[in-house]
Amino acid sequence: MIETENQIYLEEEDPNERKKRASEAIYEQLKSKCQKGCMFETFGKGNKLMFKFLKLNKEGTEIHISPTSETPKEATIVISNCQNIVSGKLMGSYKGKKLEQEKIRHSLYLEEKTGNGDHFFIAKNHKKKVVWHDFLRKKLNKPFIEESTIQQIEQFNDILTQISEITNFRKNLNEIPEDPYHFDFVYKNLN
Repeated sequence: MIETENQIYLEEEDPNERKKRASEAIYEQLKSKCQKGCMFETFGKGNKLMFKFLKLNKEGTEIHISPTSETPKEATIVISNCQNIVSGKLMGSYKGKKLEQEKIRHSLYLEEKTGNGDHFFIAKNHKKKVVWHDFLRKKLNKPFIEESTIQQIEQFNDILTQISEITNFRKNLNEIPEDPYHFDFVYKNLN
């Protein structure tokens, strides 16, 4: 803010600087939420990835992917730690090849569905067959769910909410065909 004799006005901010600060802030938030280390993996059911995601692996590096014309059946996304958000690349296993992060303590399968500009996540703990709806927050298909599971799901969704603010998560929803973009998300808490 600049103050003169007769007026006070806000100094115009460089958009690149604003984006840089936003990405730095998000990185710090992600780092604080993922102290134990975590990795998100996508399993595409369509032929394209139309959304961008930030992810954090065990070493604390940011991850970001761009739309791709072909989606492997199993894709682990990894990017370098960067000040400004840049396009990364898909890395992962194809045709059933096992991922390196096979041995984990806990995994939650999350499914994203989009429509009318809104999105919500359904988390499934396959061992306990628990389904949890983030969009409604209170609707459970099963009467019992572990507190730790709820916290992990909330953490996941909080991160995605923060990410959406700087990656324009819903930017091109109106341009997306109805069905090919149906993904399963796997949240893996690594030791």
